[in-house]
Amino acid sequence: MYNLVIFSDEEDFINKLEKILYKYAETNEINFNIVSYGNVEYFFADYKMNYDLLFIDIDLTDINSIELSKRVREQDKMIEIVFVTYLAKYAIKGYDVSAIDFIVKPLEYDVISSKMSRILSSIDYNKKKDSVVIPLVRKIVKLYLNDIVFVEIYSHDIIIHTVYGEYRSYGSMVMIQKLLSDDIFSKANRSTLVNLEWIKKIDGSNVIVGNTSVSISRPRKKDFLICYRKYVEKNYKHFDF
Repeated sequence: MYNLVIFSDEEDFINKLEKILYKYAETNEINFNIVSYGNVEYFFADYKMNYDLLFIDIDLTDINSIELSKRVREQDKMIEIVFVTYLAKYAIKGYDVSAIDFIVKPLEYDVISSKMSRILSSIDYNKKKDSVVIPLVRKIVKLYLNDIVFVEIYSHDIIIHTVYGEYRSYGSMVMIQKLLSDDIFSKANRSTLVNLEWIKKIDGSNVIVGNTSVSISRPRKKDFLICYRKYVEKNYKHFDF
């Protein structure tokens, strides 16, 4: 089952695209669940983190489609985005939000069908990656685990350092540890949780994670090194600790 979303303020556009997509699904013996929106507030109020693919009509009347897609990408790093437009040159802007493809109007079954195989393959590949949904102060965000570099917790303030920037949440170390895999993350000290994949170097009581130096506390050092050793032995060949 693939969960698809269409965003457009033109009912005829939505109906035609739905018809084409359901025909593709029937022809290829797969299941699509398709929902549509034309209102930004309703769209984000109802937004589900299990959406796989979003079609955005660039030629919206009163809505900036690029800003809409950026807002989607801020909270969902996994969803694939396809822009639909009359002019291909406008679709270039879609690469700012890592859009997977664009479709030029008028909508035609053969054109869309030729693109769907690659799009669905990308969705299937992404589904195999580990991800997490994290509650932030005013919204939630869906991230790939390997896009999280490290997490800092001060009192109950959580700072999630990712390849995209920082996200802030509120909670405890126990809460964040339950969300993140023990196989990938390990505590370097009482307030810092490190993604073992991002470790560049361990130098005495410090570990370089991405471009940041994090201290390894004396009580945590032994367990931290054991976790890192197990991770490297499991994921990399020719390891000599």
